[in-house]
Amino acid sequence: MRNQADNITGALCFSRDAFVQVLEGARYKVNKAFHRIVADARHKDVEMIGLEPVPARTFGNWSMAFIDDSKEVQAIILKYCGADRVVADTLNLSRVTALVSEMLGKVPG
Repeated sequence: MRNQADNITGALCFSRDAFVQVLEGARYKVNKAFHRIVADARHKDVEMIGLEPVPARTFGNWSMAFIDDSKEVQAIILKYCGADRVVADTLNLSRVTALVSEMLGKVPG
């Protein structure tokens, strides 16, 4: 609900024991959302991979797309992370965007 009210779009991917999330919107609103995520005790080891302006939203049609773990998703993670799970050290902002974009292309919705 907050994301919609703040005009934040994006995608959230779950894989094994990790989440990857892309947030799009006004910088101060995205920053505020990120700080809410960090402050939430349910989240551990939150790491920002990148923050930069983009010419257009990649996930503008999604208030927050959710991508659940599947064999197809695992294959995409292997392609981008070189492992069967999300490895933040192997990702930068463009790779995360490509990873999530490819997942959305493979996941029904």
